[in-house]
Amino acid sequence: MWNGGPKAKFLGLATLICASILSGWALFSVLQSHALEAELLTLPPDDLPAHADIVNFAIAHARPVYASNCAACHGGDMRGRPDKPAPDLTGSSSIYDSSSVVSLEHTIRYGIRSGQSMGRNIADMPAFGLSGQLSSAEIHDVASYVQSLSQPVIDAKSVIRGHEIFENKGVCYDCHNGDGTGNRDYGAPAFNGHWLYGGDLDSIYHSIYYGRHGLCPAWADKLSSLDIIALALTVFEKSHGSNDTVSGSASLLKARAASAAFVTNASVPLHGNN
Repeated sequence: MWNGGPKAKFLGLATLICASILSGWALFSVLQSHALEAELLTLPPDDLPAHADIVNFAIAHARPVYASNCAACHGGDMRGRPDKPAPDLTGSSSIYDSSSVVSLEHTIRYGIRSGQSMGRNIADMPAFGLSGQLSSAEIHDVASYVQSLSQPVIDAKSVIRGHEIFENKGVCYDCHNGDGTGNRDYGAPAFNGHWLYGGDLDSIYHSIYYGRHGLCPAWADKLSSLDIIALALTVFEKSHGSNDTVSGSASLLKARAASAAFVTNASVPLHGNN
């Protein structure tokens, strides 16, 4: 079988053994990958974060899928892009429920205002100025109040007037809640300093006057179920375990306390606290 001396025979045998080991390892890796893929697809989605091996597999699988389909809007680092109204996926700025893998999977699969029957489309931001529901001056005051919930008060009288409009004529509390914490069932963001369209006074004014109608494609017909659940689990992992939610809530409470002296002077009850 072997030509040459003992050394050549030894080298040949060693090569054969190494090839066998590499082949066996490759086969093991393929089988392990198939097993993890099966678990990713069959285990209850909200049980997946407890399995580190499945999480690592999902992140590795999702990386090229995200780069090809999601990074254009959400950025390569998943933190959003200044020129795109897409939320930071690593923190607490998601406007729809991101508290579970199931919720994230639903958003990715069916989209937001995507035209898909199961997409998230309960409400959007009305154009209060274009519709004539509020005047330009009233919108400026509401913008001042909204800004005051996460930033220092600039015009106390404007904040007082804006708070009254927010709670009454504008009916803003109906989606954003009386305390400005938002409602993720509606896709109404919290005013905690995480801004999708900009938190300066002009940007907030623009959002109220012209409305907002952001959308996310439905990926159900474009990506496989494996791709979608891997993306959902990856986003869940990237957005949980950080201090973003805590710091966001803390900043909202701090700012709210700072402007409370002005707002309470208006003697307008908070609908969210009745």
